[in-house]
Amino acid sequence: MSVNLKRALLCVIIDELCNDDIQEPTQIKRRKVWSKSWYLNRPELSHSNLLKELEISAPSDFKNFLRMDSETYNELLRKVSPFIKKQDTIMCDAISPNERLSATLRFLASGQTFEDLKFLTAISPQSLGVLIMETCSAIIKVLKPYIKLPATEDEWKAVATEFGDRWNFPNCIGALDGKHVQIKKPNCSGSYYFNYKKTVLLARHVCMQHKTIQVPVKTTEVYTRPTWRHVSEPCHINQICTTLKMFQEPAYRDIIRHQTTKQIVYDCCPGWEQASKSSVGCTKPVCKTKCSNGGRCVKPDFCSCPKGFAGKYCELDINECKEHKPCDQLCYNTEGSYYCKCREGFMLHTDGQSCKKLDGDMNGIEAKDLENEVDNEALIYRLHKVEKMIASDKVAANELHKTVEEATNMIDSLKTRVNNLERKNYEINAIQDKLRNYEAQSRKLENLVSILFKCRSSPNGFCP
Repeated sequence: MSVNLKRALLCVIIDELCNDDIQEPTQIKRRKVWSKSWYLNRPELSHSNLLKELEISAPSDFKNFLRMDSETYNELLRKVSPFIKKQDTIMCDAISPNERLSATLRFLASGQTFEDLKFLTAISPQSLGVLIMETCSAIIKVLKPYIKLPATEDEWKAVATEFGDRWNFPNCIGALDGKHVQIKKPNCSGSYYFNYKKTVLLARHVCMQHKTIQVPVKTTEVYTRPTWRHVSEPCHINQICTTLKMFQEPAYRDIIRHQTTKQIVYDCCPGWEQASKSSVGCTKPVCKTKCSNGGRCVKPDFCSCPKGFAGKYCELDINECKEHKPCDQLCYNTEGSYYCKCREGFMLHTDGQSCKKLDGDMNGIEAKDLENEVDNEALIYRLHKVEKMIASDKVAANELHKTVEEATNMIDSLKTRVNNLERKNYEINAIQDKLRNYEAQSRKLENLVSILFKCRSSPNGFCP
């Protein structure tokens, strides 16, 4: 075999071996459907409809579902909507900011997995994983001004030092939550220290602090004390003179010195104080600035504002006409509230916001005045208000239907009782007829017995 032929065979063998080692690229499995059919029916199947019903008929359940009331939720939705709102496409409609925020809050409140949450929200787990992260980032962005955090390294070190001194826990920059510590119930404490878990706990908002104090310490010290003594010494020839001389003698005395030491004391945590001198624990929050406009201090430096006011200390009046645009035509802002008016030819509806034509249907609601500036948020708010009215009427109709149904059931029950009474009355009448027959027959028998007795007692023995 020639050398060239050997080389050709070797090249063929190497080529075959190389081709065997090369793996064919795996084919990507295509989706059978673009999206599951029930995902496309999200407006009907998602929890948004449930939230609307809870907001109207069960506010406490709404708060339990999202861990906040409807007013707080709507305010948060208004703040984060510009950051989480997406644009609709030809393929599908975007998930609304309301659905994004409510799904995120429910996830944070319950800790459900995305697989479980998809059945409640009608949103795929893949989309939930993306939108929850985006919504959380938006919440942090809009609420960051409300939370004061250390800005420099020195401030963080100061927090860590204070935390270490107070709790003896080094290298920690703080704690976000507390810990329930069970204790033995003190004598004569009544219901103090008792919580909803039916355990006895330490007093609320009481912090342990290392306080530097001056402690008096009694010590004995040695000092020199001057003493005068008579001393005899030769003064002249063959004479002894006595003189007074001062000597320094050691002496002892007790003195009080103040020694610096650290002592553990229990006092109210920063931002809290006792509700009264006799109260146990620190349950009264302290606001450095007094809450204005009827606000109430509910947390350290945090005021709960009444409707119509905002700000850290409720010092700001909310301009409802500018922010919410509740009126159909003319809106006038007042301190803590607002009122609506209608143009000439219209009258105010019973809801105090809608306007209707004087010659129109008395129960109808006119569309929003197009002469005013109209934006999407105002239209959405208006639509939401109409939905509330419809839902409220629906609830009232359901209650009325339930009342009518209960009344119908009661009438049927009364009819059944009346029929039973009529049947029993018929039976009683039949028994009375039988008794009357028995009485008539008994009277006849008594007459016959009387006649027979007379017949036997008659001397003639004559019987009729």
